[in-house]
Amino acid sequence: MAPAFIGLTVAAVISVLAPLTQVGPNPARDFGPRLVAYFMGWGKVAIPGPSGGFFTVYVLSPCLGAVVGAWLYSSPTRYGKVEKPKEV
Repeated sequence: MAPAFIGLTVAAVISVLAPLTQVGPNPARDFGPRLVAYFMGWGKVAIPGPSGGFFTVYVLSPCLGAVVGAWLYSSPTRYGKVEKPKEV
């Protein structure tokens, strides 16, 4: 049932937020087409909002969050480990 609940949650988030903020929960699929549309002449329609707001919230924040999350995950496991000396 977990995949169904995850899918329904994502669908609900997109259905509620997309008409208001043009949210794209996956920056890999959302930012590329917006960038192409911007350079094709769509301008402010392709990348809406204040200067840098869209990029900061939907592209930069997930990338920085992934780096910080990986660091937080590996920090407790990396420190405190005693490496065994190699036997010859």
